[in-house]
Amino acid sequence: TKGFNGVVRAFSQYISGINKKVANELDYNARRDLITSALKAVAMHMVQTRQPWLSYDEAERIVNAHLPGQGHSKSLMTALLREGLLIEERVWCESDDEICTAIQIGYERLSDYLCVQSLLDSHLAGTDPTSAFLKGGPLDHDALCGTWSRPGIHEALHILIAERTGLELLDLVPSLRETHF
Repeated sequence: TKGFNGVVRAFSQYISGINKKVANELDYNARRDLITSALKAVAMHMVQTRQPWLSYDEAERIVNAHLPGQGHSKSLMTALLREGLLIEERVWCESDDEICTAIQIGYERLSDYLCVQSLLDSHLAGTDPTSAFLKGGPLDHDALCGTWSRPGIHEALHILIAERTGLELLDLVPSLRETHF
């Protein structure tokens, strides 16, 4: 887990540098940290839709809401794509029954971390964080082995749950001890 924390720290510094660069290019105050805010909003939408990507239109709407009124070449979306923090992929869209352009966070570990942050922000509110992990809860064994089964997601879950609750994921969901990711 130390390696994961080191990677997250490195990403944080990298994003901070990109925010300063983009703030200068797009003429906004770098203290606003629009890059981090936009990436967190993308991750939140990914968690809500339970997909590791967004349609281009969704991503553009979500990202550009952080710096509205810019033309395409000066948009926050264009900057995130240019800097590699967001990437375009071609994916199968079941709803449209065709291949479509999708947007993903450019680094899988960063994506996993941001998604887990969003997931925990949504489900660990309140005084009893353990209720989210009970059978039928949003973070029970079935959810963690189905919807949230990527190894990087589990690595981030182990770290962030311990940080936020002081409890270990395996103590909250003991049946995960028998599961390999």
